[in-house]
Amino acid sequence: MAGTSEPSRATSHGDESWPQFGYDDANTGHAPNNTGPDGSVTEQWRLPQVSRITSPPAVDDGTVYIGTEGGAAAFSATDGSFKWQSRTDGREVSTPPIVAGGSVYVKNINLFGGGSIIYALDAADGTVQWSFQIDAPVNPSPTVLDGTVYVSGDTDKRVYALDARDGTEQWSVRTGRAALTSPVVVDGTVYVGTHSTVYALDTEDGTEQWSVNVRTKKDPVVVEGTVYVGGSLNDQNVYALDAADGTEQWSVKTDGPASASPVVTEDTVYAVSNDGETETGTVYALDMATGADQWTVQIGSKIESAPAVVDDTVYVGDDDGYVHALDAGDGTEQWSVRTGGQVISTPVVVDRTVYAVSFDYESDRGFVHALDTGTGTIQWGLMNDVVFSSLAVVGGTVYVGSEEGRLGKLYGFAAATGAEQWSFQTGGVGYSSPAVVDGTVYVGEDGSIDDEEVYAMDAEDGTEEWSFQTGEAVKTSPAVMNGTVYVGCFRGTVYALDAATGTEQWSFQTDGPVFSSPAVVDGTVYVGSRDANMYALDAKDGTEQWSFATGGEVESSPAVAGGTVYVGSDDGKVYALDAEDGTEQWSFQTGDTVHSSPAVVAGTVYVGSLDNNVYALDARDGTERWVFQTDGEVRSSPAVADGTVYVGSWDSNVYALDAGDGTERWSRRIGETGWAGQVSPVVADGAVYIGTRNSVSALDTATGTEQWSFDTDGEVQSSPAVVDGTVYLMGGTLFALTEDNRASTSTETTTKETPSQETPGFGIGTALVGLGGGAYLLKRRLDAEDEEK
Repeated sequence: MAGTSEPSRATSHGDESWPQFGYDDANTGHAPNNTGPDGSVTEQWRLPQVSRITSPPAVDDGTVYIGTEGGAAAFSATDGSFKWQSRTDGREVSTPPIVAGGSVYVKNINLFGGGSIIYALDAADGTVQWSFQIDAPVNPSPTVLDGTVYVSGDTDKRVYALDARDGTEQWSVRTGRAALTSPVVVDGTVYVGTHSTVYALDTEDGTEQWSVNVRTKKDPVVVEGTVYVGGSLNDQNVYALDAADGTEQWSVKTDGPASASPVVTEDTVYAVSNDGETETGTVYALDMATGADQWTVQIGSKIESAPAVVDDTVYVGDDDGYVHALDAGDGTEQWSVRTGGQVISTPVVVDRTVYAVSFDYESDRGFVHALDTGTGTIQWGLMNDVVFSSLAVVGGTVYVGSEEGRLGKLYGFAAATGAEQWSFQTGGVGYSSPAVVDGTVYVGEDGSIDDEEVYAMDAEDGTEEWSFQTGEAVKTSPAVMNGTVYVGCFRGTVYALDAATGTEQWSFQTDGPVFSSPAVVDGTVYVGSRDANMYALDAKDGTEQWSFATGGEVESSPAVAGGTVYVGSDDGKVYALDAEDGTEQWSFQTGDTVHSSPAVVAGTVYVGSLDNNVYALDARDGTERWVFQTDGEVRSSPAVADGTVYVGSWDSNVYALDAGDGTERWSRRIGETGWAGQVSPVVADGAVYIGTRNSVSALDTATGTEQWSFDTDGEVQSSPAVVDGTVYLMGGTLFALTEDNRASTSTETTTKETPSQETPGFGIGTALVGLGGGAYLLKRRLDAEDEEK
């Protein structure tokens, strides 16, 4: 039967409920009786407390400092207790913090363009002391010495000197190519390498003292008046340059470009390179004064990190997972031990123990091993999902950060035994939009594909009420109806959980990942799967009532109106199916994949497509009523309120369109390229709520004027839920945002009554479900090795 009536209103939780995806059965995304914050907002609580860890740790004076997806954080080195977190414009800090003179210096990077910012934070409480903007992504770490912060501007092609007290620019010098190495400061001179040149600059005013045509991406090493540097790309040499004037003292041809900076001891330079044709690495021992070859050892696979040289032994790791111990005098192998995967950082040697970090790319597992320096005997080993590329060993404790799927954790291990002394869970990207019912927030965890949970948390303070382990990532939004939580998971399972306890009531297995959020109508759960099917399941026991095979994966979430199920498919079609038996009533072919979830209002189906268009279709027969073309893919799902269609496009605009004829009423550019096109808007209390890459904004429904914006710690990949003056959203962590004058000062203070309004469903369909691992890759650092820099 065709859907021509107004969307039905759910009655199980009263007029102010939001019991499932899209607010009502028809996915309108409009909650006319729910209220949002009035005026500016502030954070009421967040979980986890710290956003996803993104850098190796730094340890200083009893405190561990880490970079996070949204800034930096500090913990007690003794017990891991949280000290503070500082947000740095919602961008990832990927290099270890630098602690000097009571300040913590961090550098963030915007992977989507827009540059980097250098921050000075108070080491005691994380307060921002100053910041400095560079209009290009900066990959190298800054250097702090004698009251000055030195920064290589990377593609900005500049080297900066900033006053460490207030961040004022003392000088900057333009280099000919991208400055790819961290500044090395010795005896009044700054040494920095680019794609074509090594520069020596005066620390006082940046005056060029000399420059030499050496192409390098590895930091120079300056020892006793000589600059040692390894060539990169086509320059396959190790150089010794006079630090005073840049004169070449010697150079040695290697088998390939340098894979790490040289290591210089009392009389020997140790260098490593990789042969791209044979996929092998080589360790060189060169006379410090003449460059004469003392010995050369070829390793069976590539070497990605610098060796460590301690007590007449060279320790080096390779891509096959071996740690090698070589005699520093003649290169003979003393021992080699295989770890669990590719050795991805320089071994750390402390108290006759070698600590190595490795990663197995086939199993997605990371390892930390402690090896005896004399024999290579494994003293202990640990396995995790993803371990960062370096660690710190201080005071008998190994500090290391891990990335566990899309989440993260900071660990303190006993250096002697590997026993976990403490750990602190950090947050990550979430694709699941929160649902809020009877004072409880329900959300799925998208951290690791193998070990994930659905959480129920108190809406007032974020305390956990229960969790249910799914064993698979949760990329859909929970639907809460009649005391049951329905949710789909990555490995194809649909779960029904008791809303009060989290106990599993039933599960149903599809043959593909479930990225489609369930809709629950009249005792039936409707959900799509990447196995190309649309399913109808009995809400009581999960038995299959019917299934319908489309021509492509189904990531779109269904809308149900007037006895008809409307859903999009990767075959580019929008389908109308009979809700009783799944028979096809009609289908409409768009020009590309349909990840957008339909909204049905007053006999019209509104839906987006990756062909850049927003369509309005007659709900009875699928006839096109109008089409509106944007300049980017429309992955997001429309919200329809009071005669207006609100939708985001990959062209970074949010559009307000007349629901009757599709004419544009207003448009507003938000965030960075693409983000408006993948996160779906929500409409409540006269505002359009939509997430961008690192923020959430409230726009006036009539004009598109921004009412407020809040910077999150990470990517906002899902739609907000708006309930009783509070906005709940995933953005690196799960945030609860409320009006400034209503927020409690800490998560330990609870003063408000249980919310009377509820948001049990997803709100609006998000096309983010189509990103999969692509979104994960977007968070990786920029490739500083681009030949064109």
